[in-house]
Amino acid sequence: NEKSDWHIADDNHEGIRVYFDFDGIEKSAWFLLRLSVHDPVIPINIESDVPNGIKRIKTKLREILIGKKGLDISNL
Repeated sequence: NEKSDWHIADDNHEGIRVYFDFDGIEKSAWFLLRLSVHDPVIPINIESDVPNGIKRIKTKLREILIGKKGLDISNL
């Protein structure tokens, strides 16, 4: 399963937080998908404590979202 290393955090009131265990380090990187209060967009915040963690998450997201109608993924 290509998403077996994706873990959805429990009880996140900001949005949907997905974390990753990269390089054997638990919860070493994550992204947060949330609704914008003022704009019709869904921002994605990405953070990582390991080298290339952000790049790895962006690649995973791009692979899933590419070709979906109405999405601007140019920053991924």
